[in-house]
Amino acid sequence: MDTAKRSFYLFSSGRLSRKDNSLAFISEDGQLRYIPVEITDALYVYGQVDVNSAALDFLGSAHIPVHFFSYYGYYRGSFYPTEYLLAGEVLIAQVKHYLDLQQRLYI
Repeated sequence: MDTAKRSFYLFSSGRLSRKDNSLAFISEDGQLRYIPVEITDALYVYGQVDVNSAALDFLGSAHIPVHFFSYYGYYRGSFYPTEYLLAGEVLIAQVKHYLDLQQRLYI
């Protein structure tokens, strides 16, 4: 049975850390929740969340981006695994072709 990946949303404040080969989220009230890495497509963080470097390293190796938002839902920034940065090279090549009228017409 194929399990589709999905996004996870963190609305509570707390701490996100690596626990063995899993991600653990401990909320401010002490509740421990595990985030299943193998079915996680992305994390969206809306609360005040502390993240340690071991968690970021683990998220990067699992190819999971993390998007951070303010208390009011305004986008603040993202953590992208290395492979996402390669898309920048593709964008630059696309823009170069767009600027050249002959290449643009060909495409």
